[in-house]
Amino acid sequence: MLGLTLARIHGLPEPAHIQDDSIVCHPKAPPRYAGIPRIVNSHSMPHYLQRSALANQLLGLPPTLILVRDLRDALVAGHEKWKYDYHVDSSTYLRGDVNGKRYDTNIWEQLRFLNGWGAVAAGNPARTAILRYEGLRADTPGELARVCEFFGIDEATPDLLASVIADATNEEGAEGPNPAIGRPAARLDDRPAVRWCDDADRRFIAGLCRRHLRYDFSYN
Repeated sequence: MLGLTLARIHGLPEPAHIQDDSIVCHPKAPPRYAGIPRIVNSHSMPHYLQRSALANQLLGLPPTLILVRDLRDALVAGHEKWKYDYHVDSSTYLRGDVNGKRYDTNIWEQLRFLNGWGAVAAGNPARTAILRYEGLRADTPGELARVCEFFGIDEATPDLLASVIADATNEEGAEGPNPAIGRPAARLDDRPAVRWCDDADRRFIAGLCRRHLRYDFSYN
């Protein structure tokens, strides 16, 4: 949605699919277009300097939007996307691999992600904003407008954002994979995580969170 928004404001070619990073790009990728806000998309862990308000002030680090999702739903989505590569059932995947070698992402990586970025938000609240996936789905126009305001995209009018949301969330835009990868980029089965996990799974996740999760982003 951010890519479409910037493309339409600046008259640029629109992203071809959901994983197109020509406008909202990888941190190490050189900017493809001049004169537009450079917004980068990273799934990685934050550098320790990002957690310091003083470091942010001295180094002029950019504002950071932290997108989070209920841990249980994130795990279900991760298994559904990669299950044909992992060749394990959902309960096995939910328990993860503490060494971080078996899966592209798993519960241990998710815990590190939440704790790392939670520390960034706690250490520098003036330069960070939290976007909950569930809130974005419940109020897409309001949350997308808030994100644009946070990044200083002043030209993002309500009518423009309405057109962006309509095109970004239609069947082709939401489900269309990168042709080079050939797998869907989004989970299409919207059953809640509680219906994917049995009692033992839920106890395992809850126990792990009690022991290791320091920043829960107001999730239960």
